[in-house]
Amino acid sequence: MLTLNREWGYKLADSFSVISKSAHPRWLSELLKRVSQAINIGIRLSSIIRGEFSKAREIIIMDFERRMDRLKTLGDAFSAMLSSLSFLLIAITLLSFLMGGEAKFILTLLIYVIAGIYGAFIAYSLKVSVHDRLFNGLPNGSLIVYLIEKYSPPLLVVVSLSAGLTILFSGEPNVLLSLILPGAALAVPTFIARRVVSSISIIDKYAPFLMKDLCETLSLTNVIERSLEVVRVNDYGPLSRHISRLHLRLKSGIDQEVAWRAFMAESGSQLLREVGEVFIEGVKRGAPIKELGRLLYDHLSDRLAMRRRRQQVAGYIKGLVIPITLSVSGILGLMDTLFMTLGLISELTRGIEGMIFTFVDVGDLKIYSLLFLLVVSIGGGLFVHVVERRSFIDAIFYTGLLLSVSGTVYLVVANLAVNLLSGFTQHLFNIPGQLR
Repeated sequence: MLTLNREWGYKLADSFSVISKSAHPRWLSELLKRVSQAINIGIRLSSIIRGEFSKAREIIIMDFERRMDRLKTLGDAFSAMLSSLSFLLIAITLLSFLMGGEAKFILTLLIYVIAGIYGAFIAYSLKVSVHDRLFNGLPNGSLIVYLIEKYSPPLLVVVSLSAGLTILFSGEPNVLLSLILPGAALAVPTFIARRVVSSISIIDKYAPFLMKDLCETLSLTNVIERSLEVVRVNDYGPLSRHISRLHLRLKSGIDQEVAWRAFMAESGSQLLREVGEVFIEGVKRGAPIKELGRLLYDHLSDRLAMRRRRQQVAGYIKGLVIPITLSVSGILGLMDTLFMTLGLISELTRGIEGMIFTFVDVGDLKIYSLLFLLVVSIGGGLFVHVVERRSFIDAIFYTGLLLSVSGTVYLVVANLAVNLLSGFTQHLFNIPGQLR
């Protein structure tokens, strides 16, 4: 546009019109057309940009609210789906009395269907949700978080596959090895990294005030180093130490752009990195600093307000997913114990005429229960991450948490049920002798 306007002699309105024909995406092309038309009727460019910015703010906020409402509705659907699929699994398992070996094929098919449903549901939720990355993905901020976030997707795949293979091929299904320990392997290392990522949100809370104060001071002093000297007197929480480092770099003669990029990288904040780039570009291009500070303040305030709204929805989703997953774990633990008792009855009545049950092997039923818990734990962890969209570390943490806690609940309930039914099962051994 500058080339067309300054070197080729195009009018400003014509420059915008020409560029709009080849601009992508579509919204940018339409924006440039509107700017061209507004300039043609005599409106100042600064007024046009200010109006478009206000309009864009309102559209983004309204779209975000609609997306959050849809995610909340999806959370209700997710909990209903989890309850329904659990009931379906238990119902088919009960029918195994009549179906015998045929039930294994149906249960296997059901696990595949459940995994497919969860995958499609999460993919759709990912399309509805919007990204709100906290960590800037640079090793300067936190090397541990950088490494964990970089390798977290393959870590989730490897641990999930190992848990699934352990359930299928370990002979006697072991809850400790197949759910609890893999869950701990995911949750423990990501717990510390998640705390570091969460601390970035505290830094972000001070970012609007920093940009506003800095731009107001810079509009008076015209020197960033002197402006920082004034600004760093204020309290910006955990951001203060990064501001002091920035001031020292500038004071020691390091290039302004290099010092700012180091400041943004060390803070670890993606939000601060984004507005920092805008600030650097604005200062370089000679933008009116006070107006720039106001716009950055408004943008950051909107982003933080949307983040608070997202946290409310995420809290609601977690309040649905986690308790229901744990309830299902307890129910499956109880049902597997009952199936073990019924399997014992089937063995005892095998030689009695007219009393024959065709029952699926109890070990196979436990395998399907553990596979179901593995699928719903991974699905629940990914769904919570999709709603929050802060870092994939959250997906690893919540998946590990659900695996460990659901496995523990399953184990505790199963052991309690075994203890409660121990007297009944001991009495069963006396039945064949009495029937003779």
